[in-house]
Amino acid sequence: MSCCFNAFRRQNFLHLDVQGFTSAEWGIPRWAFILYRTVVFLYWLAVLVVSMVPFKDVSNYFIYLSHLGQLLMLVYFAAALMVAIYGGSNEPDELIFTKSGNKEKEKWYHWAVLVLYVMSFDNSIMVSVSYPFLVAERTASVLEFGSFQKHVVNVLLMLIDFFLNRIPVNFWYFPFASVWSLFYMIVALCLHWSGVNSAVYAAMDFANSPTKAWLVASGVVTFCPLVAQIMMCTCYSLKKYLVKHCGRPKDVDKPKDNFSFQQQD
Repeated sequence: MSCCFNAFRRQNFLHLDVQGFTSAEWGIPRWAFILYRTVVFLYWLAVLVVSMVPFKDVSNYFIYLSHLGQLLMLVYFAAALMVAIYGGSNEPDELIFTKSGNKEKEKWYHWAVLVLYVMSFDNSIMVSVSYPFLVAERTASVLEFGSFQKHVVNVLLMLIDFFLNRIPVNFWYFPFASVWSLFYMIVALCLHWSGVNSAVYAAMDFANSPTKAWLVASGVVTFCPLVAQIMMCTCYSLKKYLVKHCGRPKDVDKPKDNFSFQQQD
């Protein structure tokens, strides 16, 4: 049971299982996993295009955290698809070794996908939870197609992806999400200082309520990513527990012996 809580241990956060980026949990074949990644990428690309078309001012589309989150998820889905196709080996896990005898070492693109993964998951949680509190224009219903995709389907897609992939998760990855939140706060401040928009969200009005805006901004950069990462690690521990007790037998992927018994007269 203790292995299910490795996501909260600091000594494991620098270790990446390369096979976790190219194969799925629950015994799903690799071809099916790649097909899934292709469908999700194309679907989310279509959602982004359809969401932008009716937008009144396309040049200001990405000033909102939820809209930037759409783009972030699209980049993650694209990167994860590319790594799933080109970043893996066709050999079984047990046969993938380096000359030193250790498993294949992670490369820069594995870390890139991991960073995008953590940012996308945590951002989807923050966007969906904070929508009723930060949204500036409450005339748009969450049940409208675009709003529904950005605030409900986004987190559903990330949860599905989360329970299907084998990408490692660790609590100490939360700075990745903080960097993303900090990036958005810098964007919001640039909009304010340039006079373009000082209140992208009602709760972050830097012109009329600067104290409240700075408190909200501080929470978005520090507290929200921390809570989202705890949720991610808790879900990861649950997933590993379910895979361990409900997944396929461990010996499915083991190479079979190449000898056979001959009948004796």
